[in-house]
Amino acid sequence: MILQALSNSGKDVPEYVRHPVIGPAVNLQYALTTGKPYVAYGFTVWQDHVWLYVCDDDYPSLWYPTMHPAALFRVLDPHLSKYWVFGHHPDTPGKRHLFVVSFPEWAGDQEFYERLLDRSEPDIRIFQEYKRLMDEEAEGFRSSIESRDSG
Repeated sequence: MILQALSNSGKDVPEYVRHPVIGPAVNLQYALTTGKPYVAYGFTVWQDHVWLYVCDDDYPSLWYPTMHPAALFRVLDPHLSKYWVFGHHPDTPGKRHLFVVSFPEWAGDQEFYERLLDRSEPDIRIFQEYKRLMDEEAEGFRSSIESRDSG
């Protein structure tokens, strides 16, 4: 899935997604460049909103994809990655059903992302390999879009 950033401002996130403690604040600036395409490495629903995991403009200083509200993007190519699977985790705190759509190691293990944030070398290697594969896949999608648009 290829996305294009429409905004990098918290003011463009729907009000119902904003939460003073855990959600994006109206003054928050996301590390996104308006107009730039980004590959989605997964997504989830949180606070009744779709959140997309992308390697934003802080990558590679941040070695992991970060979660951004879908309202900040438009979809350039809606194809789901062939590497994605659905992961459902009903035993999250507060009995809130968590789901993640991403590669199997992430979708199937609700602790994967936390380990990635904690710089777990095996998990970083797993992410980097899937990132490489999904970037190659996205490049193929981009080529087909360009061919379609030019013909």
